[in-house]
Amino acid sequence: MIGVALALVAALALIFALPTEQFHARAATPAPSSAASPGADATSPPLAVTAMTRHGYRIAAHGPYPGDPHLEVWMLQDKRGGPFTPVFSTPGGAVISGLTLGAKGQDTTAALIRHFMLQPPLAWLYHHLMHSHYAVHDGVASAKRQILVIGDANCYYTHDLWVKLRPWVASGKLRVTWLFVPIIHENSAGKAARIITSRDREKALTENETRYDASREEGGAAPIPASQIPAAVQNDLAANSTWLARLGTGGTPTMLYPGPGGKIEVMDGVPPSSRSLKAVVTGNAQPAGEGDASVPPAQAGGAHCSG
Repeated sequence: MIGVALALVAALALIFALPTEQFHARAATPAPSSAASPGADATSPPLAVTAMTRHGYRIAAHGPYPGDPHLEVWMLQDKRGGPFTPVFSTPGGAVISGLTLGAKGQDTTAALIRHFMLQPPLAWLYHHLMHSHYAVHDGVASAKRQILVIGDANCYYTHDLWVKLRPWVASGKLRVTWLFVPIIHENSAGKAARIITSRDREKALTENETRYDASREEGGAAPIPASQIPAAVQNDLAANSTWLARLGTGGTPTMLYPGPGGKIEVMDGVPPSSRSLKAVVTGNAQPAGEGDASVPPAQAGGAHCSG
């Protein structure tokens, strides 16, 4: 996401500012019809945004900024795919790009992206992805806690999360469903394909992680050559990448899990402490001092890998 923002800076040659308006996320609510597509209403893009469409970007969605109808949000994406980047236009035609921050300084950019780009509710997406054909189920089916992780087979932080979840999985209290995206190395798709086409996917995942080479940031699975990856697997990895972009987290691992009251929450990256990891695993409220309860825990995560 940062890389795309820097590309926008170079293309527009603007001085970008950070919006200071507070954004209260409504990640589980489908976006209004005016945000569903760039042609949904009569609002025309400002010249600077139009210029971006001539430099390899597309307008994926637009609509008023939540809480301030005077600002228009334009979701831009490289025409080749990848993360979404919000830019903002004023009534006078000025264009602003940067992070969106809550009242306490927390980054709410991912929640803003979900507001515009994630049409189905998070609860639907969580259950849909949990039953993905190429999902890897790690742990016993009878576990009371079920969480979903989108990761890259080469990502160090995906590996780190896998290691930290071992005691919970081994106890029989947690089952982790893993989905893969290819964003780190050229062979990430091949390693993911090796895992998810294995007869025993859980064993293949374990071998990838126990043989992980941190010095090279390489999973231990032998990659299937790109030319030999089945089309169905390529489509699955592409679909996972699309969902990851629409979640707005920007990297792996990304977790979806039931929070307090069963509400599906999102966390970007490895939980930054044992307390926050326990909050995810047990479904308890976010620990005091580790994130703002008014913002989805996607903003309370830690380090992650990005393409």
